[in-house]
Amino acid sequence: MREALDSIVQSGTTDQMRGYANQAMGKTKLTLGMATQSPSLALAGLAQIVVGEFQKSIGE
Repeated sequence: MREALDSIVQSGTTDQMRGYANQAMGKTKLTLGMATQSPSLALAGLAQIVVGEFQKSIGE
């Protein structure tokens, strides 16, 4: 029972960390896309930010 609970807690922490990482990468892509006037890169960044938000919420 304890191992199952630990697994769930670790999974949540992992999801949160992946969420933060996806948000950071997404913000970088968004910034680069805007700086280089690349709409596709900017949109990819926005999408990755949304994925990161979702992952963080799953991990909570």
